[in-house]
Amino acid sequence: MAECLMDFERAMINSCLEAFPNVHVKCCWYHFVQALWRKIQKLGLTTSYETDPLVNTWFKQYMALPLILRRLIDDGLQLLKDTIPSNDYKYRKFLKYFEKEYIKRPSIDLWHHGNNDMKTNNSLEGYNFRLLMRFGLHPSIWEFLHFLKDEEALVSHLITHLVGGSGITSSTLVYSIMQCNIIVIGEWNYDVIAAAFLLFF
Repeated sequence: MAECLMDFERAMINSCLEAFPNVHVKCCWYHFVQALWRKIQKLGLTTSYETDPLVNTWFKQYMALPLILRRLIDDGLQLLKDTIPSNDYKYRKFLKYFEKEYIKRPSIDLWHHGNNDMKTNNSLEGYNFRLLMRFGLHPSIWEFLHFLKDEEALVSHLITHLVGGSGITSSTLVYSIMQCNIIVIGEWNYDVIAAAFLLFF
């Protein structure tokens, strides 16, 4: 069965399930952890999280729930309820928040990852950030076309590595980007492209 990994955005999840009913939707573990961290901050528990090892461990166990075996989640949740580090109302509010947002409303299967290889969509977020850094907010059509040409060359180079049986390491990626830079400079040297193109490279 095909899987779709995405952020915890209800509208996006519903749209995906409507358009692709046979797809198994999973939500990003990184965004799960970030949502819990924002709640910890909102409840004013940041200092306790940073200074009290029991509190820190308790919250991190919540953050790690998506990684344990599915059959152990109910027991894990009960254990966390039983070992609440303080009777302070803020911790009880966190318990209610977690139950409402991650137990009652969505399916546990939405955020449970277990043995899944892909637990986050960080690679996609990183690629989007890379595009933003290359393009800026409002690129001209020429910048856009130039970037697409360079991106196609980079992706083709990486695919060649994969098809040839080589893995893609960070050094392979750096090498590929450098190789594309060399190609562009070579094209400039032979007047294939204008010098103005190099200003946007």
